[in-house]
Amino acid sequence: MADSKKLKERVKELTCLYRVSNMDEKELSVREILHKSIGILAKAVQHPGNCIVEIQYCGQVYNNGDPGSSSSRIYTGAKISETEQLKLSLWYKVSKKNSDENLAFLNEEQSMLDSVCNQLASKINWIESKNELERQRLTQNRSYLSANIGSWEYDVKDKKIFLSEVLKTLLETGQMVIDAPVNFLNFIAVKKDRYRFKEQVKEAVKFKKPFNIELATLTGSGRKIWVKIVGEPQFEEDECIKIFGTVQNIQRRKQVEKALNRRNHFIEMALENLPIGIAVNSISDEKSQLMNQKFSEIYGWPEHEITEVDTFFEKVYPDKKYRSEISKQIREDMESGDVDRMSWESIKVTQKSGEKRIVNAKNIPVFQQDLMISTVTDVTERFMAEEQLRANEQRFKALVQDGSDLIATLDLNGEFIYVSPTSTLILGIKPENAIGKKMIDFVHEGDREMILEIMNNLPRRRRFIIKQVRFKSGRDHYKWLEASVTNLLHEPFVKGFVVNAHDITERIHHQDEIKKALAEKEVLLSEIHHRVKNNLAVISGMMQLQLYDEINPAIQEKLNDGMLRIQTMANIHELLYNTKSFAKLSFADIIQKLSNNVKAAMSGNKEVTLKIDSDLVELNINQAIPCSLIINEVLTNIFKHAFKGMEKGKITITINQKERKVDLIISDDGVGLPENFDPDDNRSLGKNIIKILSEQLDADFKLFNNGNGTTFKLRFEADDIPVINESDIKE
Repeated sequence: MADSKKLKERVKELTCLYRVSNMDEKELSVREILHKSIGILAKAVQHPGNCIVEIQYCGQVYNNGDPGSSSSRIYTGAKISETEQLKLSLWYKVSKKNSDENLAFLNEEQSMLDSVCNQLASKINWIESKNELERQRLTQNRSYLSANIGSWEYDVKDKKIFLSEVLKTLLETGQMVIDAPVNFLNFIAVKKDRYRFKEQVKEAVKFKKPFNIELATLTGSGRKIWVKIVGEPQFEEDECIKIFGTVQNIQRRKQVEKALNRRNHFIEMALENLPIGIAVNSISDEKSQLMNQKFSEIYGWPEHEITEVDTFFEKVYPDKKYRSEISKQIREDMESGDVDRMSWESIKVTQKSGEKRIVNAKNIPVFQQDLMISTVTDVTERFMAEEQLRANEQRFKALVQDGSDLIATLDLNGEFIYVSPTSTLILGIKPENAIGKKMIDFVHEGDREMILEIMNNLPRRRRFIIKQVRFKSGRDHYKWLEASVTNLLHEPFVKGFVVNAHDITERIHHQDEIKKALAEKEVLLSEIHHRVKNNLAVISGMMQLQLYDEINPAIQEKLNDGMLRIQTMANIHELLYNTKSFAKLSFADIIQKLSNNVKAAMSGNKEVTLKIDSDLVELNINQAIPCSLIINEVLTNIFKHAFKGMEKGKITITINQKERKVDLIISDDGVGLPENFDPDDNRSLGKNIIKILSEQLDADFKLFNNGNGTTFKLRFEADDIPVINESDIKE
């Protein structure tokens, strides 16, 4: 080959290498570089019109035609990565036009191809590395964006801050320019948080340590989000040159934490306000993890004193024997792992105050979390109520089945729906022989009308008392019963009338005997009063005969006074005899009879008017006799002295009673007491009698001028002596 031609070929090869080298891998893709390389290589050989170029890379084939029948081929290759290779091939395509030509590649062209392959490999490797870095960056950005994490960097020297695209997205900066620290600080929502952030940065720089802070920010769109800012200073020869870090959106976490806090608060409030005690202990070390207030209240010990299991047993079960028994049972049940066994009822515990309580306890194991949940309920009141119920049931059984009363229940039709076993003992009737039958069929014919009236009124009344009724006992025999019938239709467990009856047959018979004895005594007392009255009348008559024979006026006066006193006592006995009451007398009747007798005996030719104004006052015989004698003395004295020189006069007798106090007032319109009257002068028999009888009555009396005559006042307390009569005996 001529030198000029060789030189020309070398120029073409160098031009090829230059053009390949001059391709900008920063601007072109691998595909574009490979396509351009095909054109460049095809023009760099001796016979460019017949050259076919083929490049293989990454499973793709790039060429400028089909080589078909080729007369010559050169090729080369280069390794791009562990798995990928670059292969270059050049062919001279044979055709009819060039079949006679000697188409062959030169050695220099092979060297050129090797050089081009190496240059392309270098460029492809750079592009692939750049693409990988970009992929990694995008992946990282996507990861940061998914994790809501953006990065930032502050150049201390230039006082410039740089935000990553992810961080700008998180803060929604939009078109805002964020290059100064103040711009970044303005995203912090609260002023005190800005100050706190700056203090954290200062402290990190001072002590050469990272910092970590959580605070609320306001994004460019005005949204409030919580972020976590992490930063670390970078030093160069003890001088801080940079501070870099990340900002993570923790809004979701804060919302979850807030929800968890609300839920935890709700759970804590619920635990504290539950009516049962709850405690949580570790299974492995038996240490207390949680205890609500109710648990401490029920057991009666402060929480800090019962946190350990052994201490708990010692405090709550102070009796060694009982503690040994109950702790052994509880531990065995817990070690069994059988949840059904971990429940204990009616356990006796002792509080710190010494008070005894009854509790029910239950343990719930959570083996996956090494926890034992203990619950406790105070059942003291329920336990005591159940004990009381059992005692009441025993008492009820004793009263109903073994007592002396007959208990029965009737329905609305008056039929027995329950009869206590005592019916056999009281009436000789077995319960089964009475149940289902009407009660009225067992009642005596003489009492049926009364019982039917009671039964008709029962639905409208709460209770009836039947003081006495004859009830069948055997075929033709009856017993007296006293009963109460209570309407319990409203009680769901009764829905009927409850009859409570007891046998009063012996009492009725005893009352009959008392009535007979009382009647005999009444006859005897009546006869005694009649005879006393007659004897006093005989004595009065004898004194009257003596009065007729006496000529001495002074003696006549004394005999007359004595006769009036005897007649007064006789009148009392006559009233007792006539009224058939031997305990109390009407005071008004006594005064009426007594005043009429004195008037008849003492008034003479004078016209004396008697006025009696009396409340309903009754006195027993022990007070009636002395009171009557006092009235007799006062009236006798009035008739003797009050109306001297007067043709007529008036006497007023008033009796008042307020509660138990009795006031007797006797007034006249006579001449009054003489000026030299001495109430303490005891020479008069009448005065002495009044004084003695007043002391007997425990009474106070006064005698004084009333301005228009004389007034006598007597006050005493009426005795309350019970009266025995037929109605009281029936009660």
